[in-house]
Amino acid sequence: QIKLRIGHAMARNAAKYIRNGTDKDPVTLWSESLGVLMTALEISQASVTREANLEAEILFNLGKVERMLVFHGKIQPRKAADTLIQAIQTSFRNDHDLGLMRQAYLEIALIYLYAIGYIILKPNGALEIVPDGLDDISLRPSTLDSTKSRAKSYKSKKDRLSSRAKSGKSDDMDDAEKNRRAAFVAIRCATAVAQAQRSRMLLIGDTVVTSQPLNDKAQENIPDFLSLDLVSVYTLGK
Repeated sequence: QIKLRIGHAMARNAAKYIRNGTDKDPVTLWSESLGVLMTALEISQASVTREANLEAEILFNLGKVERMLVFHGKIQPRKAADTLIQAIQTSFRNDHDLGLMRQAYLEIALIYLYAIGYIILKPNGALEIVPDGLDDISLRPSTLDSTKSRAKSYKSKKDRLSSRAKSGKSDDMDDAEKNRRAAFVAIRCATAVAQAQRSRMLLIGDTVVTSQPLNDKAQENIPDFLSLDLVSVYTLGK
């Protein structure tokens, strides 16, 4: 827990320094936080009493830092997404933290939206949306993809289909299409988790459950105190 808090504090400080302008290399700042969080994960996995919620939180923060390194072109998008997926799986198998899962899916969506050029990283660390994709490749920082693959990723759908037909690989998708679908799936998953989170927090309960009719056997098993609440008329003080 201490390592997690230190790594989280270092990540917050890195974001603050970059936002306010600093002479330090942003990659160095994020890498230092990444190292502390990696140590926290190793300690958690080697511990005799592993805490699933703690490990999921470490993986989540680790994925967020890796996401920033993806924006700087130092880590492949798939690696950062895999870390966040591990956080989701760990939370799903144990404490089922819907808030963490929803945020992790949104982080994955950001990673793949950046990979296809729908968002770019500004010098102060903020993200900027590019409505029509990235027409000007010079606006984007250097990434791990080559110029040829970037140019190919922004071809029109008709051009992609025709090139696949010529090559005889109509069933295959290029990297840009895969990343676009991955971003779409991540957003849909985040929406589903948010709906489940809201349903669980409703004071009136889930209408899918509360609107179901009770059979005779279920009515016989209703506790007395619950029957009193359902059919009695209360008078204050009586």
